[in-house]
Amino acid sequence: MKPSPPPRQGAWKSPAAGERWKRLARGAVPYGVLALSVSAVYSRILDSPFLFDDSSFIDRREFRAESLGEVLDALFTPRVERPLGYFFFAVNYWMGGQDPFSYHLVNIGIHAVNAWLVYLLAGWTLAEWRKRGMGGSRETAFFIALLWALNPIQTMAVTYMIQRLASLAALFALVSLTCYVKGRRTPGWESGFWYAMAIASGLAGLGVKQNVAVLPLLVLAHEILVLQPTLREGFRRTQLWIAGGVVALAAIGIVYLGDAPLERIRRGYRERDFGPGERMLTECRVMVYYGGLTLWPAPERLNLDYDWAPSRGVLQPPTTALALLGIVGVLALAAWQAGRLPRLAYGVAWYFLNLLIESTIYPLDLVFEHRVYLSSISIVSATVLLVGSLSGGRGGGWPARIALTGIAAWWGAWTVARNEVWRVPVKLFQDTVRKSPGKARAHANLGAALQERGDLDASIGAYTRSLELDPDQPRVWNNRGMAKREKGDFKGAIEDYDISLSRNPLQPDVFNNRGDAKGELGDHEGALADYQKSIDLNPLRSETYSNRGKLLTRRGDRDGALRDYRRAIELDPRNAAAYNNRGVLWFQSGRLEEALFDLNRAIALKPDYSDAYFNRGTVRGRMGDMPGALEDIRRSVELRRR
Repeated sequence: MKPSPPPRQGAWKSPAAGERWKRLARGAVPYGVLALSVSAVYSRILDSPFLFDDSSFIDRREFRAESLGEVLDALFTPRVERPLGYFFFAVNYWMGGQDPFSYHLVNIGIHAVNAWLVYLLAGWTLAEWRKRGMGGSRETAFFIALLWALNPIQTMAVTYMIQRLASLAALFALVSLTCYVKGRRTPGWESGFWYAMAIASGLAGLGVKQNVAVLPLLVLAHEILVLQPTLREGFRRTQLWIAGGVVALAAIGIVYLGDAPLERIRRGYRERDFGPGERMLTECRVMVYYGGLTLWPAPERLNLDYDWAPSRGVLQPPTTALALLGIVGVLALAAWQAGRLPRLAYGVAWYFLNLLIESTIYPLDLVFEHRVYLSSISIVSATVLLVGSLSGGRGGGWPARIALTGIAAWWGAWTVARNEVWRVPVKLFQDTVRKSPGKARAHANLGAALQERGDLDASIGAYTRSLELDPDQPRVWNNRGMAKREKGDFKGAIEDYDISLSRNPLQPDVFNNRGDAKGELGDHEGALADYQKSIDLNPLRSETYSNRGKLLTRRGDRDGALRDYRRAIELDPRNAAAYNNRGVLWFQSGRLEEALFDLNRAIALKPDYSDAYFNRGTVRGRMGDMPGALEDIRRSVELRRR
């Protein structure tokens, strides 16, 4: 009898296929380690609250998307400077409302993807340089990405919610450069697809943040110093590209700054205590500081809001001259040795080009750590390459692996420690005040955090210190007035509101707040006048209509109150206070079903709304639902004790 042939192996069981799967698995390991490392050091921020100006930013009307249509509307908001960045915030709101968890999760995810892109780009770049005998391996690229991702200097770009704009813009810039390099590595017509993707991603980055405008210059630097065999050949082949890059940068600047860019810059400096020349000199010191901070990012050195004195001249302070000479020297050395040391030239170009917009003439705050998000790649790369070279061999072998793993663990521990500070608003702003004791804004932010925690006396003290440092802060006068009102000091609150309005009479929310305080003192006519001024300044402000409706209810004008509540809800369907107040009005009118509906809606919008639970308990009691009434009253008391 003829024996049966052995069962035929499937293609997936063939030795060649098995080897491919093994290679694929090995190739995926670095990406998995990077993702897990980023998740480990940032996992504790997932339950962190909104900080600094996160809440006011997220609460903007264009982000409060209730449907897919409203999400898409955010892409075409009238504030056209950063439409794609706004679009991603609207998606977050649509999916999770104002729960910070989903916002933090997206920020961490963006940072992890950026680490992958840094690994990929660094690997390709080192591979090109290996052809010229300059060393560097995939393992080197991995450590560059790992150390960059775990460096504590990135905390602000990841943990500070609205600085997603920095990390997201970086993502699109890195994708664009990656696609360009992939196109250069791909023969034939298929390269056109990658070039198109590079252009599309670059344009998307411009829709997130303007500093992506330097991308054409980054591509040119990569082409000349990495992809071309020699410097001479690089310049010869890219002369037209260089001109095109400069033109593209100028065109982007005109689009963003309008037809009068100098006037727009000049207007920006009216609000600053330094001029364009002083800012340029100061940024020399700042850029040197960024480099040192990247190398030694101890939590004690990191600061949310730096109190950085401007340079008033080349020798005021003398460190300005030292920083200026250092930068000129580094640039000159990089240019002189670009042919012999392209890695040095490329690292220098990468560092300064990524700081070109935010650290030169544009009238921004002087120092913020998120600005070094992309620039720090060059400092970290130099660190990894130096450790490898000092350890001997092309990649440094085990001594280098041990040293770099130790640095990664050290920086990761520092990032965890820094995030522990960021997790608690009062702790963060106390840290800021300790490091910037003379900065009024730092004390004002501490006051807001203390007020949010319910520590009103300490909050008023922090606001007072801020106003001592800088009395010309209308918003801080308003905030201190709100804290006084919470304490029951309505007269003191009105005095602060008066000062705020004397410094800036175009604040609809301050008129609203003063109306609230006047109403508490029984000055109903004065309160109504203030509410009307608030509405005149901003007819779309839902809160003012709701508050006026509450006062009209107290005065017995139920029809007028009902009109105001209806208008408040039309303007903002998520205004829980308007639903609660209208529910009270329905209850007083004997319309219990309508009252229950509105109070249910108020609680659905704001699950920790103690007043709404109490009011719903009252309605349920009147309707005969005593178990439900007792449960609502119990819940209301529990929330008020927190």
